[in-house]
Amino acid sequence: MNKLETTLRGVNGDETVTILTGKSEYFDYKGDKKVNDVAVGMKYTVSLPGNRMKELSVKIVGADQIPNITDEQISESLSTRKFILVKFTDCKVTVYNIGDGMIMSAFAKSAELVKSESSAKQQA
Repeated sequence: MNKLETTLRGVNGDETVTILTGKSEYFDYKGDKKVNDVAVGMKYTVSLPGNRMKELSVKIVGADQIPNITDEQISESLSTRKFILVKFTDCKVTVYNIGDGMIMSAFAKSAELVKSESSAKQQA
C-alpha cells in the first residue's frame, strides 16, 4: 500500500471550496469494533468540484462546525442544485493506493459555510 499526504487544494484542482453532500457523527474504533458510543467528532462528506466531483470525507474532532445545516437542507440543496459550499481550515488529505484503486481520507481543524454569489444576491 502506497500513501501520499497532501492538502485539500492538492486533490481539488487548487480549489478551496467543496460541496456538502452529507454529515454525520464519527466514533473511535479499535480494529473494526467501536470503542464506545460517544462521538468524537463530525464527518463531512463533500464533492470536489476541482476533481470531477470526486467524493471525500473530512473528519473534524469535536462539535458540529455547521450545526444549522440539516440532512433535509443538504438533500434539498443537491436536488435543486443550490449547493451548500464549505471550506475547511488546515485540511490534510491522505491518498492511499490499494490494489488498483485510490482511497482518500481527510482531517481538518474546522469547517465553515461559504456564501455563494447567488445566495448573496438573494439576500440583498
